[in-house]
Amino acid sequence: MMLTYANFDDADLQGSTLADHLIAVEAEFRIVDGLRTVYEEPHFPIAELARSLSLWLRDGARGFFIFDSMAFEELGVVMISRADLGWKFSSVFTPALASSCLSWSEVEGCVRGFIDQVERDLIERGHDAAMVLRG
Repeated sequence: MMLTYANFDDADLQGSTLADHLIAVEAEFRIVDGLRTVYEEPHFPIAELARSLSLWLRDGARGFFIFDSMAFEELGVVMISRADLGWKFSSVFTPALASSCLSWSEVEGCVRGFIDQVERDLIERGHDAAMVLRG
């Protein structure tokens, strides 16, 4: 299970505020479960998702994650929900698809891996990753 992206793009970044970064830093995003793509989007706000996931992990309550993005009218473009046998990744845009059930440690590893990659890419391009991801 992977949250992955390609073609990190910050070309539209005009300012240095948190909102500027959350809106303008994007990439080709995918939720992949083995050989199956659960969801993909060519222009996805990866910095905003990484920040939201970081805040969710820090919360510690282990409740459902429902991505509320400034870039989409719909809630749940990315969701992590509890199932009978573990946790599943899904998207409101692909309601018939969901990942396999995962343990909490697998979910946490997947999410932390995604956040770490976004952080590395932000730092590599000279951005304040701590401000963007941790606030």
